[in-house]
Amino acid sequence: MVNESVTDAGADVNKVGPGGSSPLAEASRIGSARMVEFLVDQGADVELTNPAYGGATAVLVAVMNRRQTVVDVLIAVSV
Repeated sequence: MVNESVTDAGADVNKVGPGGSSPLAEASRIGSARMVEFLVDQGADVELTNPAYGGATAVLVAVMNRRQTVVDVLIAVSV
């Protein structure tokens, strides 16, 4: 178990990588609801746009990839 948050360790959970996608968008693309929850808990911005996906947010990436569980998680944390 990790005793400190990834942000305390210096990671930027909102960093868009060289491919144009954020960690949250990639977790949404592959359908990892657990990782999506973790990243949001660590401060990931659910409204961040991702150039790799035409400026889509993580919820739109999940919709495009038919990841309903992730869509549900992202909607729940957005309200």
